[in-house]
Amino acid sequence: MKDRLNRVRRKNNSIFILCRGALRSLNFLLSCAEIADSCHF
Repeated sequence: MKDRLNRVRRKNNSIFILCRGALRSLNFLLSCAEIADSCHF
């Protein structure tokens, strides 16, 4: 029972890390777009 809980937690943790990475890259893209917009590329 405890082992199964640990496995689920580990899976959720990796999903959380993936989501955080996706959010970070999305943020990065948005700031790049803002810079490009202000430079009128």
